[in-house]
Amino acid sequence: MVEADRNQKFGEQLSKVEEKTESMDFALRTINSKVSELKKQRSVLQEEIVYLQSQSIRNNLMLSGIPELRAGTCI
Repeated sequence: MVEADRNQKFGEQLSKVEEKTESMDFALRTINSKVSELKKQRSVLQEEIVYLQSQSIRNNLMLSGIPELRAGTCI
């Protein structure tokens, strides 16, 4: 009788551990998926930053020593 109670209790504990393990596996898959998504977003944002920086540099270029031509004139 004592052995049967012990086995039943062990079985219940094992079931709880299995449920928690399955829950943790699901949570880990969810987290890994989110991390992967965030890495993709970070990559896109980094590309956008590089583009915006290059546009800013281009827009702020100051050329000197080159005469400006009036409209309709050719060199």
